[in-house]
Amino acid sequence: MAWISVHEDVFGQKLRKLAKGIGCSQAESLGILNALWLWGLKNAEKSGEIKDADIHDVAGAIPVGILSKGLDTLKIVKAMVSTGWIDDVGGVLFLHDWEDWQEQWYKFLDRKAYDAKRKRDKRRQEREAEDAPEEEPDGKTAGALPEGDEPKGDKPKKEKKDDKPKKKYAEFVHMTEDEYEKLVKRFGRLAAEKAVEMLDNYKGQNNKRYASDYRAILNWVMDRVNEKYPGLIKRQPENPEGNPYEDWGGDDG
Repeated sequence: MAWISVHEDVFGQKLRKLAKGIGCSQAESLGILNALWLWGLKNAEKSGEIKDADIHDVAGAIPVGILSKGLDTLKIVKAMVSTGWIDDVGGVLFLHDWEDWQEQWYKFLDRKAYDAKRKRDKRRQEREAEDAPEEEPDGKTAGALPEGDEPKGDKPKKEKKDDKPKKKYAEFVHMTEDEYEKLVKRFGRLAAEKAVEMLDNYKGQNNKRYASDYRAILNWVMDRVNEKYPGLIKRQPENPEGNPYEDWGGDDG
């Protein structure tokens, strides 16, 4: 809903000049001004500049339905320019003293924008609070590792180039399909999925990185899965027909 301010100061010599220049009553000239100002709310800058418009464009904005018979819109605009209601500055048209006349409207827009921003910020904070990890009774963050259980020396390492592409199994967890299938075969699919979930939460909460998420799961995450979800792991022989340490030879990822 848009609105304009009409001050009592509008009634004076300037309005009389406009009415005479147009050839109408002061009441009709005031109505024409109000129609132009309402159009200006959408077409003029706060400074009053009417962007990319000439007198013909402004004339086209005056609704002929409100005019007395015989009045010409182009003549009306020229009268507005000659009497100072519209300023022509080097071919650029301005609504005269626009920011002063419509000060209350722009204050309303500023308040509206401020309130909208405040509400957006409040909703964002509420969403962040809902998404924050819950705390366990001992005050520790749910899903966080007990003190001293974090892998040592987990300073980000430069990953080695891997011929096999890694697949995204969670937002912060990436492995090759072969690595993931090894986890499934060795610990069971439910345990593999839970390990991916726990590692993803840990890395996301603590901004951690590993050269190999697969190695991290083997190194410590599965131990946490076993502690937190006893019986979930369906452990299989690691390599019953070959080298039991095959998975630890070389760097798969």
